[in-house]
Amino acid sequence: MPDEIQEEPSEPNSVAISCLSTELRSRVQFLSWGKKITVYYYPFGLYAYVLITLVLGRLNLDKVYLEWQGGRMKNHFGKKKLSTLNWGRDPDIPVFGSLVYCESNALDHPGPNSSSSSENCLAVVSLAAIVSHIAATPASVAWLANGLVSCSARLPRKERSRFKSRSEVTWWSRGKVCASPSVDLTMSAMGLSTLCLFYLTFAISALDADDRRAQRSRRQSTDAKDGLFELSIIHLNDFHARFEQTSWSSGNCPKGQEASCVGGIARLYTAIDELVARRPNAIFLNAGDNFQGTLWYTLFKWNLTLEFMNLLPHDAMTLGNHEFDDKLAGVIPFIKGLNCPVVVANIDDSLEPRFQGLYNKSVVIERDGRKIGIVGYIIKTVNELSSTEKLMFLDEVEAVRSESARLKSQGVDIIIALSHAGYGTDLVVAAEVPDIDVIVGGHSHTLLYTGTLPGGDIAEGPYPTMVTQASGKMVPVVQAYAFSKYLGNLTVWFDQEGEPVAWEGNPILMNQSFEEKITFNDLVTCTPFLNTIDTLELQGRDLLQVLEKSVSNPFNSTASGGFNGKGFLQYAGLNVVYNLTRPIGERVVEVEVLCAECRVPQYQPLSLDTWYRIATSSYLAGGGDGYKVFEQNSRNHNIDLFQLSLIHWNDFHARFEQTGWAGGSCPANDNSSCVGGVARVATAIKDLKARYPHSVFLNAGDVFQGTLWYTLFRWNATVKFMNMLPHDAMTLGNHEFDNGLEGIIPFMEQTNFPIVVANIDDSEEPDFQGLYNKSIVIEREGRKIGIVGYLLNSTHTIASTENLRFLGEVETVTREVSVLKEQGADIIIALSHCGLQADKEVASVVPGLDIIVGGHSHTLLYNGTAPRNDTTGGTYPIVVHQDDGRQVLIVQTGANSKYLGHLLVHFDSGDPEIVAELEPFRQEIEKLGSMPIGSTRVRLSRPCSLGECSLGNMITDAMVEEYVALAPENAWTYAAIAMMNSGGIRAEISELNDGGKNIKTNFIKDSMILFNDLATAQPFQNTVDTLELEGHVLLQVIELSAARPFSSRSYLISDPEELTRDARVFSGYGFLQYSGIHVTYNISLPAGSRVQELSILCDECDIPEYQPLNLTKWYRIAMASFLAEGGDDFGIIPQNRRNHNMGRVDLDIFSEYIKKNSPIIQGVDGRIQMIQAGQ
Repeated sequence: MPDEIQEEPSEPNSVAISCLSTELRSRVQFLSWGKKITVYYYPFGLYAYVLITLVLGRLNLDKVYLEWQGGRMKNHFGKKKLSTLNWGRDPDIPVFGSLVYCESNALDHPGPNSSSSSENCLAVVSLAAIVSHIAATPASVAWLANGLVSCSARLPRKERSRFKSRSEVTWWSRGKVCASPSVDLTMSAMGLSTLCLFYLTFAISALDADDRRAQRSRRQSTDAKDGLFELSIIHLNDFHARFEQTSWSSGNCPKGQEASCVGGIARLYTAIDELVARRPNAIFLNAGDNFQGTLWYTLFKWNLTLEFMNLLPHDAMTLGNHEFDDKLAGVIPFIKGLNCPVVVANIDDSLEPRFQGLYNKSVVIERDGRKIGIVGYIIKTVNELSSTEKLMFLDEVEAVRSESARLKSQGVDIIIALSHAGYGTDLVVAAEVPDIDVIVGGHSHTLLYTGTLPGGDIAEGPYPTMVTQASGKMVPVVQAYAFSKYLGNLTVWFDQEGEPVAWEGNPILMNQSFEEKITFNDLVTCTPFLNTIDTLELQGRDLLQVLEKSVSNPFNSTASGGFNGKGFLQYAGLNVVYNLTRPIGERVVEVEVLCAECRVPQYQPLSLDTWYRIATSSYLAGGGDGYKVFEQNSRNHNIDLFQLSLIHWNDFHARFEQTGWAGGSCPANDNSSCVGGVARVATAIKDLKARYPHSVFLNAGDVFQGTLWYTLFRWNATVKFMNMLPHDAMTLGNHEFDNGLEGIIPFMEQTNFPIVVANIDDSEEPDFQGLYNKSIVIEREGRKIGIVGYLLNSTHTIASTENLRFLGEVETVTREVSVLKEQGADIIIALSHCGLQADKEVASVVPGLDIIVGGHSHTLLYNGTAPRNDTTGGTYPIVVHQDDGRQVLIVQTGANSKYLGHLLVHFDSGDPEIVAELEPFRQEIEKLGSMPIGSTRVRLSRPCSLGECSLGNMITDAMVEEYVALAPENAWTYAAIAMMNSGGIRAEISELNDGGKNIKTNFIKDSMILFNDLATAQPFQNTVDTLELEGHVLLQVIELSAARPFSSRSYLISDPEELTRDARVFSGYGFLQYSGIHVTYNISLPAGSRVQELSILCDECDIPEYQPLNLTKWYRIAMASFLAEGGDDFGIIPQNRRNHNMGRVDLDIFSEYIKKNSPIIQGVDGRIQMIQAGQ
């Protein structure tokens, strides 16, 4: 059970600044111990740390650590000792935004007026941080001849807004300006002390002003939401059979390191159950891809998935592509057995009667009298990703648009799209489907997060990502990464027309710590009167009367005194200065009001003639405590507005167990830093539901695939644990189709919540029909909330979707939003598995859309600095402004059950019921998964979208070796060439980490490789096939590998040395790894002409050697069946191949290769070279 819930600090330097504010003033003389120093000032950084340590001469540099939270070098340096930094040679060492850590004995001689060596150390180094912050901003520094120091510079425009007083700015700007870009000088320690005093006084003033403004802004933001319809969307996506907790990188949780593992179905259950219980108008949605990814799915398929999914309180679920990994036979029983609706709007099942009637295009649920439609959709290329047989998948936009429009016509005023189409597609749907209010996504494993992420994860966008439609409507798009690492949790406030007007939240990391609980009894004790929170309007002159009355009672200046009576008011959105020496009624000296109708909230002088909308308690609004002006002079008094709590997750990817920080296995000897897992997610959701009983919990898909749990148990375990979470809706991710329709239909049949996908055309897959809805409408406190799901319309290119067709996201979401509006839904959420970019596009153009809860792109959206420097993809939520001014929110929570959308919470144990349910499955997983198959002496690393990677080399070499025994008489092998798409390499093997921190070394004593390690890295059970391509086609394939746009995905990189290189990767998962091919790419050249050098290993030769490519020769190539069938947009392969022969299952081949070649010593050997112009 949880023991605490805490939000991440919004300001990374808060500890240091606190120390300064309370401790440092009495210790400034501590800086005057005389020594001479040399100071270097560079435009990119001030070496204030060196300056301070030289002055002191007392600081043990081995006991002081810096960790950079900001600046372009943050990923390069991370956390280091002062003693290890090369201060003299690198002018780009960042100083701004640093955290300082001091050991207790870091300062050998504390100095005067000190009580703690560590406090003195922190105070001194923190002072240096503030000096650096302030001094690095001006254009120059001038030094006075007498050795004292004064700053002189023109204050940057962005800094001026901090200060109201012109005299403060003038003081800052006085003196001479030195034009030199650097200054080299020698000065006394007294001069240094004077400089620090000047800076410290100014910095504390500025920081205090910032803090006061931030607090006022937060209070205003909170109060402004009161009285609106609050919808809580809890969402999960891409669970991928992570029934047990996983490592940070979503692999197996190593024995002995369970404390650092994350995710797992038990945590999900606990989190979801609590969130749904306590959040207002909560709904729980699942965005698909619950199947596939671990041995749990491999062994138990849909059966286990169904059992556990039915334990979760789903309101709706959409399907992911991996639900189809075992074809329709693998998913139909799952759908039939679910106790929640499955919604997919963009499936055409007309040619698959087996699939018909198993799902809905959408469902409508109610929260507090509001109809909420949930439209599901899945990536339209599912048939290319999974075995969908005769199902066809329609354009996501068109399907969601149609279904959401239908819901609108039925009176649904809130429509959520539950998507398994990826973040990018979700953005498109959000932009182009007018009736969608929120998109809860999956598929792209996008970690959306606003703020500071835990553990070094990097968000791909804010949570939610706000997409602005052409009409101006803003649609939130959310996704919660994958593998049960995060649980999405979004709260959106809607007005009476169903328009989202406010939103907040963040994915919740499914780790072992909990938020400190505030009980309902605490709340009742604090505010026992059961007032409603009303809104009303007062003219400025009347508001001034209210402010004057607040200080009209006699004032007692003693420590225990104050204003007599209980009428003194607390404010948000107001800055008031009182002069208590003046007569009553004339004490207000200055009033500033936070603007409402403005893009950038800022305080403006009170206007006596302006009408201001104010939120207050019904007691005050009725004239309580003598405030009759509220009752007598107000207008537009609205009582008890609606608040919506949205909890969400995405891209669970079978992270049933907690994972390491990066989503891999939780280290066996240290699970303290592990996160996620379905038990933690369940705990977090339960906690949020308890606090916000009317919350909405959404899952943005990709719950299948990613760990041994899915590999063994397929959809069975996934549906079991998803059903244990209180989903309101789920959309499908592409990985739900990894085993074809037979792998997803049973899942969809057995979910106990609706699956919504609006952009699937299932007309040619009858077995898929009826298993999902395009959208649904739910109600929270009388408000109708429409949830429309949609999936990446290219799902068929990355999953086995058989005859399903996937429609355009924007068109389908637009249609479905309109349907939801017709159904009376005034709040519309799009639950998306299309990825952040697609969700932005959807949010920008789909009228009527309020929120997009996204998935697929594994984007972590977060406000502030994410925990442990996880990289964020934007704020949570991302706000997209449509052309008509409407704001659409987009949220996504990364992947792998690491985060749960809404608030960042931490868990120390999973829900006991879920943990107990996991145990029989875990025993089978451990029996097979713990079987040693070999060892490695090196780290077999990924990501493999950055260039050549050692794990890709090993996999492709194993493919070539598989066919050596079949060599004809005139050749040394049957296939000298092999290739593997990087998206098929899902985790590192022998992931050496220290609880989710940076990997320390690539070389170790032989490390055992377990079958579970291999199954997590290669979870899809492809066969390794051979086929022949002509040389000119092979060249096109190799060009296509490097033709995709670049994106910054440095969060995928676990080796700090790799970060010294260009940390851009090719977007998508289609970048190829090779054996038997040497290629040099010039990435400065246009796509399609980047191959500069290319040589191929001969097969019909006595001595294997690399020879130039022959454009007319036919080459035999070994590759995964996924690639052979055109997966990841390599349609050119099946279109031009000949002599295609199916091989053995990849796990068998790779396990035999590891046994034979242990210890593995595979490295990178120059097979792939990347150059740029001029190289």
